[in-house]
Amino acid sequence: MATMTIAEIADRTLEHLGIKAAGQNASAEDVLRVKEIVTSVLSKLRYENMAPFDVTAIPEYAQLAIRDISAAECANLYGLSGERLQIIMQGREMARLDLSRQTAAKKSALPVRPYWF
Repeated sequence: MATMTIAEIADRTLEHLGIKAAGQNASAEDVLRVKEIVTSVLSKLRYENMAPFDVTAIPEYAQLAIRDISAAECANLYGLSGERLQIIMQGREMARLDLSRQTAAKKSALPVRPYWF
């Protein structure tokens, strides 16, 4: 695997949710919705210092985690429920933990503010 773009992550997210089969094309509306959610997820992760990479080239170690987190954000949008929804939500928590472990040693691009007492 190589780096991926937001559009490729959105495509993988739709496959993971079962909205489209591998090799098929999703509707333009579905792709647009999921791309917006993936962009939002990346913004949140970047704010939490869990995405210290360029969002135009998502590295291998973060691809599945971002897919799983994005899938959890999209699950209610596509009406998933029951056991499948629980599996996806548990996947999100495992993905966040995995991503936090992988980025723990990475330096933040944001300046550190000291708090003086």
